Amino acid sequence: MKLISMITKEMERFFSKNFALVRLYNMYYKNIVKREVELAEINCNDCVLCIGGGSVPCTALEIAAKTGARVRVIDVDPDAIEKSKKIILKLNLSHCVKAQLISGQNINASDFSVIHIARQAVPHNEIIENITKNASTNTRILLRSNKNCLKKLNKIFDKGICGSQMKQGIFSLKSTILFTIKPRRSESEEVSSYNDSYKSSVVNTMVG
Repeated sequence: MKLISMITKEMERFFSKNFALVRLYNMYYKNIVKREVELAEINCNDCVLCIGGGSVPCTALEIAAKTGARVRVIDVDPDAIEKSKKIILKLNLSHCVKAQLISGQNINASDFSVIHIARQAVPHNEIIENITKNASTNTRILLRSNKNCLKKLNKIFDKGICGSQMKQGIFSLKSTILFTIKPRRSESEEVSSYNDSYKSSVVNTMVG
């Protein structure tokens, strides 16, 4: 994951210098974001947080363009945020897309109805731990990762989360997983049985 993050970071930094390359790079994300928008049912009434925008925040820009939602994109790299702001301004999307320097481990997610976590936004576990602590009920969380990442996220299943999974690409090596924050269960209910049913539902609701 760290290698992928480094490669993506450097590639976006290079592309951000040329607006023609920005548009070309954005083509890769168009269909992925379209399907993610449909999966999470994002609309103009949503307030969306994109964690891990990089120097070219394609996902944030596409979500705003396709839905009219208000979008805030965050990253921990000051240089990436400055480049993002210039691209947002160039595309005349400053009224609906804002870039902010902050980490996913520290952001207060309570004001957002949809949260998108990029694959290069790591560590996923710590980010999700923070998000699930303060996100509101019914918040939808879209997580891009490899298709086996659910095995690494078992520890968050007791926080009242259910979800579905969308494959990306022809080889399905990557997925976008949708989590929805549900009302907390009472302490008298068995967490283990909930975890088992959750894992089963994810497998059975994968979208090709």
